Amino acid sequence: MNTNQKVIFEVVGCTEETKDLLQKDLCVVKTMNSATGSIVFKLKKAEDDDSEESFFFEQKAVHFTSEDVFCNGFLSDDKKNVSTIQLKFKPYTYCCP
Repeated sequence: MNTNQKVIFEVVGCTEETKDLLQKDLCVVKTMNSATGSIVFKLKKAEDDDSEESFFFEQKAVHFTSEDVFCNGFLSDDKKNVSTIQLKFKPYTYCCP
């Protein structure tokens, strides 16, 4: 596996608390399992590699269409804010320098 490739999600649905993330790309930094068996992704803004800001997305449902894959769940930040959010998988990779 090429370690210079990242898995990218676009924020396509959110609540008022996370509206600043709408239409932003988030990249997966780490994948974990929660105590309840859910998949948890540690995410960072794709365009902001230097930032320490990260988010945790607990995936609750995955929806497949003929063209897209959507993940629904809860997003939390380092300030203890939690919001429902919908992410769209972007089936290509960004390459880091």
